[in-house]
Amino acid sequence: MKNRRIPYGYEMKNGSIVICESESVVVKQIFADYIGGENLKSIADSLMNRKIEYLPAETGWNKNRIKRIIEDKRYIGDNIYPNIIQEEILNRAIELKSSRCKTRDSKINKDSKLIKSKMFCGECGNLLHHKTDNAKSNTETWSCKNCKMSVKMTLEDVEKQITVLLNKVIHNTELIMIENTNDEEIPSEIICMENEIERMLEQVDFDKEKLQDKIL
Repeated sequence: MKNRRIPYGYEMKNGSIVICESESVVVKQIFADYIGGENLKSIADSLMNRKIEYLPAETGWNKNRIKRIIEDKRYIGDNIYPNIIQEEILNRAIELKSSRCKTRDSKINKDSKLIKSKMFCGECGNLLHHKTDNAKSNTETWSCKNCKMSVKMTLEDVEKQITVLLNKVIHNTELIMIENTNDEEIPSEIICMENEIERMLEQVDFDKEKLQDKIL
């Protein structure tokens, strides 16, 4: 991808940097969308789908370009760059980005630790090893060191699958009840756990994290 010499939203005329009207509309929309709840990737995808040019004949938007725009203080104006965005809007976008990063990091650290400790191989039952290949885009692998089984799936996708299963359990609690097909006595710990789960599901407002821990 090519780089711009001046920020998106501006152009050079007669030796001076002035506002590019068509691009400034896009800049304002980016800030509005981000403050309105859209994330960096969804904004970039939208611009690409609408074939909005970042450079002449190039529509290669990505979340890094969106990030640079919402963090660029030149948009509020200075001695060189005319004002496109009000200072309070820029500050709001920067604050939102900081808070979203903290929330996401906290959630990932907590949920990832739980999920990684509960992911077992469907072939041999050994704990799966999670690996992220930073050299490739969005490549996460779960592998079993015992039987060499390997599956590519992101933590985000795993969380979505868990949510789907939890919703199924909420609507049909019999799915998690163990059938005693061999006339063997079910351990008392399992019976207690089943009863606890059933009581939680009967509550109108139950703690989803505690329920998830018990089911896992």
